[in-house]
Amino acid sequence: MNEKINILNIELYQTSAKAAMQKVVQYMESDSINTVEIITMDMLLKGKDMPGWKEAVESLNLVLPGETEILEAAGVREKTLLRDTAGQVFLKMFLRYIQRNKKRVFLVAQSETELLEIWPFSSLYLIFFFLYVGIFVLQTY
Repeated sequence: MNEKINILNIELYQTSAKAAMQKVVQYMESDSINTVEIITMDMLLKGKDMPGWKEAVESLNLVLPGETEILEAAGVREKTLLRDTAGQVFLKMFLRYIQRNKKRVFLVAQSETELLEIWPFSSLYLIFFFLYVGIFVLQTY
């Protein structure tokens, strides 16, 4: 879990979906607030020129590659990691975990459109939208 890859000067964890999920379960069972980000190549390319973006990403607890292109660009050839990333296995495991364990997860975005872009499984789960101080929050049950 400690092995990282560097792409465009951003450190991402190079780990299997199972190992990442084990870390997230630790986060969910603690009283602290932890942040997990699944980074896409588009986010990396847009963010590299934004002031403060790199520092914001580095402050997150767990940053995972969201596309196989990121792994390939970093020279990762491990089939398990490529397959997990291509199939969004971590995200599927995470959604099953929060559903089975009746956990609450809040996704925060600046607009409803942006929120729908970061929530790829909206058609598979019952989702309620709440408007809270101008920020759209997605809550799953």
